Amino acid sequence: EKFLKTVISPLAHMLGMMMGEPISDGNNDFEKIRAFVNEYHTTITLDMVCDRLHFSRSYISHTFRANTGYTLKSYCNLLKISDAKKLLAETGLSVTEVAFAAGFENISYFISVFKKLVGETPLSYRKNCRQRLLAVSAQEDAVPPKP
Repeated sequence: EKFLKTVISPLAHMLGMMMGEPISDGNNDFEKIRAFVNEYHTTITLDMVCDRLHFSRSYISHTFRANTGYTLKSYCNLLKISDAKKLLAETGLSVTEVAFAAGFENISYFISVFKKLVGETPLSYRKNCRQRLLAVSAQEDAVPPKP
């Protein structure tokens, strides 16, 4: 065991450095990857993550999926759809404008992903948000003020 800690571990680390893949704490690596993805999810690609964090495509893909259960693309789509839902509920932007603002380049793909993840189209989602808001507002108006 002492041999492993004093000889093998440093050799493995040096070999990893020579191959361009530093061997480090997996959780720390995942946190770096996740933070970068969360910040740049609207425009990110796997190659961008590789270039920025100096890990291989396979290491990033495996680490990300092992820790989230999602591929990098699926996770980014979840974040983009979350952004889109907020924009649909809180702004008057068109669906096309929302799609582009959320980071989608193809409107049909945006609508398809939105419907798959949310269960309804973006327009339907907006309409239902407004109806829920009106219902809550009506309930608040119907409650008499406390004396």
